[in-house]
Amino acid sequence: MKTAQEISRKLQAYVPLVKFLARFLGNNCEVVLHDVRNIERSIVAIENSHISGRTIGDPLKNLGRFFREQENPSADFIKSRIVSDEKGRKRKTASYLIKDEDGDLVGLLCLNMDLTRFSELKELLDEYVLGPGVRVQQEPQPVILAEEEDNSIEDLTHSIIKDTIHSSPVPPSRMTPDEKMDIVEKLNSRGVFLLRGALGEVASLLETSENSIYRYLSKITITNGN
Repeated sequence: MKTAQEISRKLQAYVPLVKFLARFLGNNCEVVLHDVRNIERSIVAIENSHISGRTIGDPLKNLGRFFREQENPSADFIKSRIVSDEKGRKRKTASYLIKDEDGDLVGLLCLNMDLTRFSELKELLDEYVLGPGVRVQQEPQPVILAEEEDNSIEDLTHSIIKDTIHSSPVPPSRMTPDEKMDIVEKLNSRGVFLLRGALGEVASLLETSENSIYRYLSKITITNGN
């Protein structure tokens, strides 16, 4: 297990990148470095903070959304999406997953592009090209709320694991190995095993050994051709 000091040193190496990306992408893009092992004070570095009003030491409030919607748990990043804050302002966000040597998630490097000026420019161009009052009809894009509360990474892990296991009509004490592997595959698809301590908790709640969970994960990896 990595110490807090080791994790901190790994994340500190990304601080110059935060500054570089912010200067390259401009004032409309907030760049944030999070320590996911300390959700309550997760922000290690931030540039262009005027976009969200956050500062170093502020909490991470959307880790749960990342893992509920992550499509590929083995990926190194979460693809861009449109989110909306409480005032209805839209942002385009993307996140790079920072992992340690064991593959455990330790940090997030997040880009939050404020789309306000781009939306205004598009409206101006539409009016110029199409005429006053005419708007291009577009398919509505799914908009995700920018922030939702997560109490701690341990609470988040427990909630995802418990909900997935309880979704099965068969209790763990009566599950076959194939049924337990199916649960492990679902949890793996949501990136749960990137979180520290998840494997042990899954083994406990599924009433099996950690070695069995490792075997299930190995079979899933082989089956998926990874």
